Amino acid sequence: MSETPRASERGGRRVVVTGATGNVGTSLVRRLLGDPAVGSVVGVARRPPADLGVLGAGVEWRAADVAVDDLREVFVGADAVVHLAWRIQPSRDPDGMWRVNVSGTERVLDAVVACGVPAFVQASSLAAYVPAPQGRLVGEEWPIGGVASSPYSWQKAYVERTIDTFEARHPAIRVVRMRPTLLVKPEAVRAVRRYFAGLLLARPIAGRHLTALLTHAPLAFQILHTDDAADAFARAALDDGAHGAFNVSTDEVLGRSRPSLEAPLAFAAEALSRLHVQPLDRGWVELFFRGPLLDSGRAKAELGWKPEHDPRQALSDTLAAARRRRGWPTPALS
Repeated sequence: MSETPRASERGGRRVVVTGATGNVGTSLVRRLLGDPAVGSVVGVARRPPADLGVLGAGVEWRAADVAVDDLREVFVGADAVVHLAWRIQPSRDPDGMWRVNVSGTERVLDAVVACGVPAFVQASSLAAYVPAPQGRLVGEEWPIGGVASSPYSWQKAYVERTIDTFEARHPAIRVVRMRPTLLVKPEAVRAVRRYFAGLLLARPIAGRHLTALLTHAPLAFQILHTDDAADAFARAALDDGAHGAFNVSTDEVLGRSRPSLEAPLAFAAEALSRLHVQPLDRGWVELFFRGPLLDSGRAKAELGWKPEHDPRQALSDTLAAARRRRGWPTPALS
């Protein structure tokens, strides 16, 4: 493994981003490239984009699978690693998800230690929290545990526990956990079509009213434009004083909680998922109903972060792009 001086010693920080072609990754790479404190950005993905300049000509792309590949050559000389790589589906294959999400994160952490990377930022989620009463805003002190029926959720919680142990063993490494709400942007339409295909099939009925239907859904939820989340991630990676957990969300709450609908909707989702009509199973519905609303006051106060996009407009623009089948030409991790 060659010795590479840290970019901060050469006049700009070197930031490595795993999962760089995903929803958050594409926004974060773009945000970092525009930051004067950043000297170089390394994008790590199983399949880098065919057009390597699609996200910015300054990105150093590395093809690597966090579940199997040696990451030390990628991380050497890094000032910060932002770990975004995560397998979201299928829920019916939790072992396959585990290999990427849990084992992959453990391998990333091992490489961070081996390369002496001084800062590590983990993409966690609101899904890592234990359920909260509908309508309650929770801070970062809310317990971690997830929703048992959702592999996505309980694996996020498991990784947080893994990072607890990592922090205790390596106190010299600055560790940050970012816990965003539901993230959307027009460029990430592949994910929208994949996870909300059933809603898009309703276009002949709902048409342009689909956004209004969602914002009056029978559960309380928050939406954040991915570019705003990426700004928070970048601030956490570059601010030497940032550590611990940060909720990342807008303040506005959409929808209205109707808990009585959780059971029938979960039953219907599970049945349709088993028939391969749509990909959202019982666990996803239960997560949507039980996941907490986020108080992002700490991110605003300590990172100087503030979301710039209106959540309703972000949702509307994303759904419109999904219907038109537009978006970044980057492959998804599935």
